[in-house]
Amino acid sequence: MVVSSKRGSKRIMKLMFVSTECSPFIKTGGLGDVIGALPIYLREKVEDEIVVIPLFKKVKEKYFSSMKYVGEVYFSMSWRKQMAKIYTLEMNDVKYYFVENDYYFYRDNIYGGYDDVERYAFFDFASLELLKLIGYHPDIIHVHDWQTAMIPVLYKEKYRYQSGYEHVRTMLTIHNPAFQGFCQREALGNLFNLPYYLYDDGVARFGDCVSTLKAGIMYSDYLSTVSPTNAKELLRGDYAYGLESVLKYRKDDFFGILNGIDYVENNPSKDLLIESNYTFATYQKKKKNKEDVQKRFSIEVNPNKMLLGVVSRLTPQKGINLITNSIPWIVKNNMQIVILGSGDSNLEKSVQYYRDMYPKDVGVYIGFSNEIAHRVYSGCDMFLMPSLYEPCGLSQMISQRYGTVPLVREVGGLKDSVEPYNEYSKVGTGFSFMHYSGEDLRKILYYASNIYFNRRDEWMGIVEQCMKKNNSWTKSASEYLKVYKNLLKYK
Repeated sequence: MVVSSKRGSKRIMKLMFVSTECSPFIKTGGLGDVIGALPIYLREKVEDEIVVIPLFKKVKEKYFSSMKYVGEVYFSMSWRKQMAKIYTLEMNDVKYYFVENDYYFYRDNIYGGYDDVERYAFFDFASLELLKLIGYHPDIIHVHDWQTAMIPVLYKEKYRYQSGYEHVRTMLTIHNPAFQGFCQREALGNLFNLPYYLYDDGVARFGDCVSTLKAGIMYSDYLSTVSPTNAKELLRGDYAYGLESVLKYRKDDFFGILNGIDYVENNPSKDLLIESNYTFATYQKKKKNKEDVQKRFSIEVNPNKMLLGVVSRLTPQKGINLITNSIPWIVKNNMQIVILGSGDSNLEKSVQYYRDMYPKDVGVYIGFSNEIAHRVYSGCDMFLMPSLYEPCGLSQMISQRYGTVPLVREVGGLKDSVEPYNEYSKVGTGFSFMHYSGEDLRKILYYASNIYFNRRDEWMGIVEQCMKKNNSWTKSASEYLKVYKNLLKYK
């Protein structure tokens, strides 16, 4: 049983977050960062909150000994009689609940199984059932992406008239519309105990399949994505993967809220992972971090070269091909580049090819290391992020925090978080370009490098604005809280 909060009377609402990822327990990308941070930054502003995630293999191996057993929940998925064990763990004053079923979740990979829709149908039912077990009545259930998008559907079709489930509002955040939870029409009855008219009427139908994400969009009270510009892009049909028409139908209930970054973890003045701590007032200490990066990536230690950094999945979506095609030009113009990441095998081979061609100026680390990522953020002069599309992006905000000036393409959250430098007003927190081309990337990089090499006072003005910019989750959490409060007006 959850004990009622003793927090002040001005703090209202009870929240329930349901997600497949949550840092520090499990994450593959930005979703895990959001669910890891948002509840923490809301904890002093709401009455109570819980977070529910599956008990995956990696989570179980690392955290199970610290968890407390809560009980079991029982439910049916068509002919299947199902049972889930529920465990809990409190961390950072947030209570987390874990849904255990080793058949579904004790696997090396959390996505990519042939039965993913069944696995997350189970998780959706268990998440709703555990509310009875712990005696928790949320005002808002906030779900994320296709894996939990059926919770609003199940709630409105199956649970809202049950005792203890009355007057709950739902919100769905779309982090990546490329993945939509496709399944056959029969899955509605066979997995979710739902009537087939949801498909026949088109509410859950996408082409000749069911899309759990589309169903969630139709049934959720509010919808959001991870930046204001991305919301506009999705409504236009840019990278909406066919969902633009249904999002236009719900446009009055659709919001874009920019993610934030953790200012405790990403703090150049206290970061234990970097060579030398610094602030803007002691910015000269950053030189030690630059030297450290040059040494770690086995490139020439030269303070007079401009050092560019990349921390990214090596995929076409991240604009890596624009970077690799520009490397000969970068080297020719007195710049170096270090690249940390993994992904597409052809892109991995491409960056390694240029490393071998220009060993003094190109450094590559295939894979991911949080420590090395922090060193890149703190040691480079400029950070490259020329994404084809980017719903939010966090790396450009982290680089700003470390005084490493970002150069981005004007899409999604990159456009919302990087103000292009204006040499007349001297205002700006980075550089940006619009058209997806290597030529445009090189043009703006040439402009930025000219300021770096020849107009040092202007460059340091940009650095100062980057380091003073507020990209914290405190700001983002306040935006979410406004949306939550507005949602509750209609209860």
